[in-house]
Amino acid sequence: MLDNIPDEYEIDPGTDIDRLADIFLDKYPDADDHTVDEAIFVDDGPVDHLTWVSLDGYSQHEFFYRDPDPDDEVLRRLLSISPSEKEMKLLRAYLSKHFAVIESVEHIAFLTIPDTYLPGSKPRANVAFYQNPVGEQIDVGINATPLSHEKEILSDADRLVPARDLETFARDVITAFYAELEETAETHLIEGDIRSVLDQDPDFRRQTVKPLPDGIHPVYTGDEAELWQKPISQEPAIEGSHGFVQVWVPDDERAGFVFLTDGDYEQERPLDDVRRSLESALD
Repeated sequence: MLDNIPDEYEIDPGTDIDRLADIFLDKYPDADDHTVDEAIFVDDGPVDHLTWVSLDGYSQHEFFYRDPDPDDEVLRRLLSISPSEKEMKLLRAYLSKHFAVIESVEHIAFLTIPDTYLPGSKPRANVAFYQNPVGEQIDVGINATPLSHEKEILSDADRLVPARDLETFARDVITAFYAELEETAETHLIEGDIRSVLDQDPDFRRQTVKPLPDGIHPVYTGDEAELWQKPISQEPAIEGSHGFVQVWVPDDERAGFVFLTDGDYEQERPLDDVRRSLESALD
């Protein structure tokens, strides 16, 4: 497993893990995306920070761990089993007996890179992105199948991916994901005393105070913010038939975030036009 993974922002596991997989595939289209049936995280036992992954209809199983001195007997036991869906309860019982922490991993992406250099029965490098259910950070697991050729397969993967090596490539995927978040945040951000502009615009109405939703700004997601709103028809910067201009203003901040609800707009980039209009009112 990777250490020192970037963690600039909290993530939305429901969508962001899928986006990491998309970025991975965009950067390396020859990779394969697999269906994960079940994943289990365990810790505080004979092997630290271990994640078991069952995929492709429970036909395949992998596990990742971060431990400089794991219990070899436990590793051999785990390597020797390949439980069916019905047998997974036996695996959970075994893990519960040996580990103090056991949690389901709800959001995980599992990707493979076929080793085109090595002959044999579908050798591949495996990469998993998932939200740690205890710390809630992004974890990345890397290993290879078959395990007997892991060193050679990972070395081949280093040559295949568009980066110095596979570990760097996985980090690059996360860095690109955070860059996307920052770019999205910049399109919504209005710096300055936006409340004074909203107060002076008779078409804006202060609706409520509620947590800032996902997809606007990763730093403030979930923080309490005032929601101001006006109909699109009252916004001179754009033309649209329906929808609303929303401005979210976090508590104690001289800034706001503009957002457009679903609607029909004439402009190609209506959000930019509305943001610039509000920014000009601050001058």
